[in-house]
Amino acid sequence: MESFLVCFRAVVPIFLTMALGYLAQRMGAIRREDVPRMNKLAFRYFMSVTMFYSIYHSDVSQIAQPKMLVFSVCSVAVLYGGCVAFVLLTEKDPRKRGVKIQGMYRSNFVLIGLPLAGSLVGGADLGPVVLLVAVVVPVFNVLAVVTLEVFQGKHAAVGHLLLGIGKNPLILGTAAGLLFLVTPLRLPPAVLKMLGAF
Repeated sequence: MESFLVCFRAVVPIFLTMALGYLAQRMGAIRREDVPRMNKLAFRYFMSVTMFYSIYHSDVSQIAQPKMLVFSVCSVAVLYGGCVAFVLLTEKDPRKRGVKIQGMYRSNFVLIGLPLAGSLVGGADLGPVVLLVAVVVPVFNVLAVVTLEVFQGKHAAVGHLLLGIGKNPLILGTAAGLLFLVTPLRLPPAVLKMLGAF
């Protein structure tokens, strides 16, 4: 029962946030056409700041966990293979296969996973988890391109793919955090306080 209560307390804030957004939409404070801009704002700025802040406050001796990174990448690969096999067996229309595969293997790790991890273990060092995001997100993107090429007959240049990964705000935020973590560079307390408010 204690474990259930811990999980319940961790999940409830996420659902309350979703409920608040729904209520704001129902009251007219948020319009449907506002959602794409808000998503872009959150992805390009707020999430990258969260990545940076979590890495910045991490313990450099704990952040690099090669076994966890290898396990995660292998898990994504196995999950992707299972999704491909399932879709090939159940979906006869080739045009729908790519979309279904991407919908099955991609996750909402940044939006849901990080807040959930922070709620489950309050005050814990989220640096290793953030670094995991920086590894898993490119894997997701590469698999998405492969899926697009194989199942929809489109072709994406490798250089374009690498440029897209390099410009990803989550990757940039993590890279900036790692730079500050492994060098003597430090931010003024006022700036850190402002970043922590994100």
